Amino acid sequence: MKKVIFLATMLACLLLTSCSKDEIGGTATESLAGEWYVKIEGVDASDKVVLTDGDLFALGNFLMKTYNTSANISTEMFVNMPFKLTDFGYPDYSFSEKVNCDVNNLTFASKDGSTLTEKITDGKILLGQGIQNNGSKADSIVFYVTFTGDDIPSGNGFVKYKVSGHRYSGLVEND
Repeated sequence: MKKVIFLATMLACLLLTSCSKDEIGGTATESLAGEWYVKIEGVDASDKVVLTDGDLFALGNFLMKTYNTSANISTEMFVNMPFKLTDFGYPDYSFSEKVNCDVNNLTFASKDGSTLTEKITDGKILLGQGIQNNGSKADSIVFYVTFTGDDIPSGNGFVKYKVSGHRYSGLVEND
């Protein structure tokens, strides 16, 4: 009986030591991907903020996401924006758009010739340029968006929306 237990123990040790752990890699757009706390402001043609009270449309800071496509290539990703204004009597501007991106320069924009209602321009991630509620540094995101047929900007003295914020930390103190 001792021999059986000894052999079983040796076999288990051999199996456990011969297993190798697979390394899990990141995605192709890992440097651009994340969850972001952002706010919306109205800007003029020269990107100067002209309409803000720190809370355009009474949305406050809200969570949006950037993530890789299923093709997992470094030249495209999704920008998912829950820009739903129907509760305030405005159109629903929520979108999930596949955009062109450059992981080396940390930039992104709508694809040329896109027929979508939204157009994203001048998107960038700024490493370590954001500030969390607890004062710690975080990555920052900024981009501009316009919507086809949207007369809200012209009626309020701006031409496009500026979306900016910082990377979500997951800490309750930063929510």
